[in-house]
Amino acid sequence: MRHLANSVILAVISVIFTLNIFCQENTENLLKQRVTLQASQATFVYALGTLAQRYKLPLGLEKSSRHMDDAKINIDIREKPLIEALNLLFEQEPAYNWEINDGVLNVFPTGDKSEFLSLFLGLHIERKCVIKETNEFNVRKCILSLPEVVLLMKSKRVEYATFMNEPSSNSIRLNDNADLSGSNHTLRDYLNAIVLNSNRNTWVVEMVGKHNDKLLLSF
Repeated sequence: MRHLANSVILAVISVIFTLNIFCQENTENLLKQRVTLQASQATFVYALGTLAQRYKLPLGLEKSSRHMDDAKINIDIREKPLIEALNLLFEQEPAYNWEINDGVLNVFPTGDKSEFLSLFLGLHIERKCVIKETNEFNVRKCILSLPEVVLLMKSKRVEYATFMNEPSSNSIRLNDNADLSGSNHTLRDYLNAIVLNSNRNTWVVEMVGKHNDKLLLSF
């Protein structure tokens, strides 16, 4: 019996080790891809979004509670590894940092983090939204109706800020064989999985309103 238990433990360790190597290789390949980015007096979000859209780079952005769209980014990089472009970009915007999680570039504040957004993205969710071919409005509606999200928003007295054009928002379509199932995922993990496996490659969360008491989630 003890031998069987030890065999199971070794098998689990082997799988975890293999997955870690696979994720590390994917991250290295992602950061090695050649990119070109030229921007003068641009905002940080514009420069970052240009990289994401031009090279289909999956991106998740958690905005600072004091985010400012200052036009201060100047960058001219041609056919250089992505990591060089990111280093140059983030040198000019020290309010943010980045990391690669499961093939997605996650950008987050170095300071002035929203307490609510940290809790929101860190929520462990049991039930996932069913997504095959729908639109941003329905995906947001489903996420906001998750029991864990409803409980958090009520406890923190946070409302959702709606878009003017939500009923006719852009479509979200999953890639063939995309798998968004799994357990023990945080909401950040789930948002990453959506942009990694669909035609929408960016998610953004921020707090808006006069008192920063309204949540805004966009793709």
